[in-house]
Amino acid sequence: VAALLSGDTLTEISTGHKQGQQLLPQHYLHQHKSKRKNKQDEFQFVTPSRVEGQYDGNTYQFDVPKGSVDPALMELLVMDDLASNKGLKYEVVSKGKLHPYQLQKVGQETLEVPAGKFDCEKVEIMHDDPDQHTTLWLAPALNYGIVQVRHQENSDVIESRLTRYQNR
Repeated sequence: VAALLSGDTLTEISTGHKQGQQLLPQHYLHQHKSKRKNKQDEFQFVTPSRVEGQYDGNTYQFDVPKGSVDPALMELLVMDDLASNKGLKYEVVSKGKLHPYQLQKVGQETLEVPAGKFDCEKVEIMHDDPDQHTTLWLAPALNYGIVQVRHQENSDVIESRLTRYQNR
């Protein structure tokens, strides 16, 4: 959110395919361009358990557990897994490393945001760092789309709210 307000350009692209009910990642690109820097993370799943890519000018390749995903695909999986009441644990490739993510349902809340009033499932991302805290509010009426995100790191807080929603 801060990057967008500063005039930076963010690009995120995730491609893959569906095999049965399983989403399989193939290629991922995250690019952050600003006046001062250009950071890019781009990788591909050469097999379901092998990743090759480049982050910040450094090439990497490593084995990952089957079922590992990219950050964009994790967002889709969270939506699907909440809808089907599955566990919320993921292995996510990002910035040349494998990161474990575990999310926990912490309750339900009704939120009023610029896009309207929504009953939401409140979910927290479990961080190893006690100075980080991330909460997501996802609306079942929007197929568990994100209505609000709040991330706190040390004393810095970034919050994003849904301002508009159009049903297609």
